[in-house]
Amino acid sequence: MTAPACATYEQVMRYVFAGFVTLAFAALIAGALAARPGGIARPRASSPPPRRPDDTKPRAPSFLVELAARTATNNCDAHPTGASYARTMRRAAEAMAGDGVDSDPPVYLVLLRGRFVDYGARGI
Repeated sequence: MTAPACATYEQVMRYVFAGFVTLAFAALIAGALAARPGGIARPRASSPPPRRPDDTKPRAPSFLVELAARTATNNCDAHPTGASYARTMRRAAEAMAGDGVDSDPPVYLVLLRGRFVDYGARGI
């Protein structure tokens, strides 16, 4: 029996790392544009914005949904049972895996739930 054509662990992690770097870069660019006069920032209103109705939830950015779907598909589960995300800082996200980093830009941390298969994984 042959393994289905799925990405190896190393390939998937390369895409995940590239996604984090891209997100960090995009956040830095957006922050720089918002901070400059005449940038993308809207003028602040004197009254608070209208509240969302309780039945609507904030949606994940479309690029994040596409990246998560591609990662799930590359790990042999095109339809994960669930997903959640949080906007955090890179050091906090990497600390969850026990890694240390030397930069701290804003990033998205994504958790996918499903029946994933990684044919490139190695035992300890």
